[in-house]
Amino acid sequence: MPDDSEIMIMVKQALELHQSGRLRDAEEGYRAVLAIKPEQLDALHLLGLMAYQQGKYDSAIDLIRRAMQVMPQSVDLYINLGKVYLAAGRVDDAIAIYRQGLPFGQDSADLYNGFGIALREKGALDPAIDAFTRAVQIRPDHPDACCNLGDSLRLRGRVDEAIAMLQRAVSVAPHSGEAQYNFGVALQQKGLTEQAVNAYQRASQLNPALMQAWANLGVLLGSLRKYDQAVAALKRALALEPQLPELHHMLGQVHLEHNQRDAAARCFRQALSLRPDFTAAANSLKLTSQPAT
Repeated sequence: MPDDSEIMIMVKQALELHQSGRLRDAEEGYRAVLAIKPEQLDALHLLGLMAYQQGKYDSAIDLIRRAMQVMPQSVDLYINLGKVYLAAGRVDDAIAIYRQGLPFGQDSADLYNGFGIALREKGALDPAIDAFTRAVQIRPDHPDACCNLGDSLRLRGRVDEAIAMLQRAVSVAPHSGEAQYNFGVALQQKGLTEQAVNAYQRASQLNPALMQAWANLGVLLGSLRKYDQAVAALKRALALEPQLPELHHMLGQVHLEHNQRDAAARCFRQALSLRPDFTAAANSLKLTSQPAT
């Protein structure tokens, strides 16, 4: 039977396969370890993470819980099990496991950040803000915690504090499209339109797949009477989410505001074809047949 050093070599080899995307081979490697030593912590944990990545949440939960039986004080296990519960839609279980891990993770920004995410999912915004605040206190340059705290402060209506925190988020994570997007939302809520446009432009450059950044950018550019740019941005959003009736309605509104009634009518009809009970689109469509003022 292999000794502990040989087992660790097996784990390392499986991890390398895992990291290179060879998941089937990696799974065989992890399971070979567990066949020899069923309580091997790393194999249990890593196999659980692989199951999580593959959307096999029940299996992931079982494996990570087995790892916790081996080392119940491991903060990483609480963090990752909480993530799995959230992905599985089991928010109460996520909150419970994060809370269970707090005695072992008083200095873990990742644990408090995960706890905050779970609390916010539950609708407990003020406790979530407290958790995110603790995460940022532990690690002031934690990009996700800064971003989550800033967005949560915005949702609470504390917009100036949100802008300051999101400014920190984009400073510590200058290549994060999500941070730039959330910064733009806070700036827009404050009425700082030009600055919000800049943030949305940066967000869409960093993450061209961020549909909401393109959509918000298009709406704001329309309000600034930059018609061609607004249409282009909203068409980028629609290329990402062509079945979203709200986007067709937004584009129609921009066309209508610039007296492009035929184009507007086509957008509103498309929105209604996707959602026949879309009252706002129906009302907007009526406006396209009214005389121009």
